[in-house]
Amino acid sequence: MAYTSADFPNLSSAQAKRTADQVNSMHPTVSDRFAKSIQEFNADPDNIAAGNTAAITEGFRSNARSDELNASGIQAASGGNSWHNYAAAGDVIVLQDGKWDQNNDSGLYTSKLTEKFEANGLTNPYKNNDSGHFQPTEFTNAVPTEIKNGQQTVSDLLGVPEPDEFDAHLPDAKDKITVDEKPDATVIPEDEKAEEMTFLLDPFQHFFGWVIAAKNINPTCCWVQMCTILMMKMVCLLNIVIHRLHLVQVLDQKSQKIIKRGQIFA
Repeated sequence: MAYTSADFPNLSSAQAKRTADQVNSMHPTVSDRFAKSIQEFNADPDNIAAGNTAAITEGFRSNARSDELNASGIQAASGGNSWHNYAAAGDVIVLQDGKWDQNNDSGLYTSKLTEKFEANGLTNPYKNNDSGHFQPTEFTNAVPTEIKNGQQTVSDLLGVPEPDEFDAHLPDAKDKITVDEKPDATVIPEDEKAEEMTFLLDPFQHFFGWVIAAKNINPTCCWVQMCTILMMKMVCLLNIVIHRLHLVQVLDQKSQKIIKRGQIFA
């Protein structure tokens, strides 16, 4: 669902709009968790009495913005290395009487706020140096290679179907790669087989053609031309063999990298 300012009544109009906008920028499953956590924190009787509220300052973050923040010295992962870049994380602030509790003087970031968020499937793995960051409990701290290269999506990790109308800034599900789709060094396409057979048979076809026509051609010229053709074909055949060996070597190296990745993220 799309959230509006009205879904966050305890916040000022500006904070409510910003929170709604940032929640809507996230993956639907993640956004629901954030919205519920904010609503529950802000509706807590003790927080209401003390004038404490929570708001979301940023959900989805582009790779370019991540790089800018990282280059400016602000603690932020570079582009492609943050869950924000995959619409799966959010930054939350605590407000005391409408003022940002930037240094966690209230202690709420690591107590009540964390309790509400963890109850809704969100966690902060960086409590000591980024107390307002939250992401799904299913995720690892670092973004896995499979997410970065499109082999998996956020939906895969959450165990939910791909959202129908939320693909403006997420990796396309059709780009996902499975092991079965990877090229096999032992499989040769039919057109490549035919091409190689042509290279292999052509020298012999030329040979018999020249033998048949030899009676009408100068014998010396015939043999010179035939040997030249055979040498050219042998060079072509050698090139095919070298190319095939190189292809096998490259695929083997890729396979080793895939195996290592599987061991890392198993």
